[in-house]
Parts: sequence; structure tokens; C-alpha cells
Amino acid sequence: MKKVIITLFVLVSLASAQILVHGNDLADIDQHYIKMEVHETFGSKYYAYVDYGQDAPTRYRFVQNVKGEKRCFDSEVDILNIFYKNGWEIKAAVTEPYGGSDGSSISGETYYILERFRHN
Repeated sequence: MKKVIITLFVLVSLASAQILVHGNDLADIDQHYIKMEVHETFGSKYYAYVDYGQDAPTRYRFVQNVKGEKRCFDSEVDILNIFYKNGWEIKAAVTEPYGGSDGSSISGETYYILERFRHN
């Protein structure tokens, strides 16, 4: 019984460590850089969208769980830490202003350029 519980724990840990986008594990893509955007919901949950050069509409670029559903995160920093643990580090953070009718900015959206790094 202990072996079954330990095996299940390891499998769940491995599944949650993956970063899946449109059914692809980012660990398996052959790209050096990705663009990641974070969107906050009204319920204070966060979703990540990833562009790694794939030919898919933006609505299909969300990070998903193993069931293929949008993976929900607790904060923007939670997302960044998970990406770092999976071999991606921030190279740039860019905020694009939008909003004001007279060209002034009342808000902005930040996206991140992440680079794959190798652990020693």
C-alpha cells in the first residue's frame, strides 16, 4: 500500500511540474525564447498564455493542466516561479500602456520574454 501511495505522489508531482500549452510540454519544444502573458480573473486567479512561435490563435495558448483545462495560478509571482523551476528565466518585462482617449495611459499590460536556461 505504501508503494502505491508513493508512486501516485511521484506521478502527481511530475504532472504538476509540466508546463503544457496546447497539448505540448514546454520542456519538449525546440525554442530558446518564449513570450508569456499573465491575465487576472475577477476571482483573483491568474492564467498564463505562452507564445513560443506556434501556429495557434491566442485563445489556444493558455497554460493547461493535465486534463487540458486552463491551469489556474495564485499570483503572477507563482507563475514566474513555476516557469523558473521548469528552466525558464526572465530576460525582459515589457509593459504596453493602453486606455486614455487622448493618448494618455490609464493602464498597462505586462508581458515577459523568458529564456530557457540549463541547470548545471
